[in-house]
Amino acid sequence: MRGGEGATGPSWGDSVTLAREKAASFAYLLAAPDGVLFERTYTCVGQGHAGAVVAAGAFAMKAAMRETTDEALRSCFAQFLADARPLAPTWATALRTAHRGA
Repeated sequence: MRGGEGATGPSWGDSVTLAREKAASFAYLLAAPDGVLFERTYTCVGQGHAGAVVAAGAFAMKAAMRETTDEALRSCFAQFLADARPLAPTWATALRTAHRGA
């Protein structure tokens, strides 16, 4: 069934694609005078909110994109924190040593 109401709900045919997720990539780099202490890129995905756009119309699109992007960014930052917390004491020591030597 193309266009209109199908047996399982709305049907839009093959020509309409609703974005279901938003990917974000963040590169974190922590550098000291004597070299790079940490460098990693995280790619995260936020859950799509296309259903809200379908239900509320185009006026909901901005809020849906904002929420999806926010979820992706929060996920990237949470992964960075999980990696950074155990390494932070060594970073502090390296930065103090570099600062004293300057």
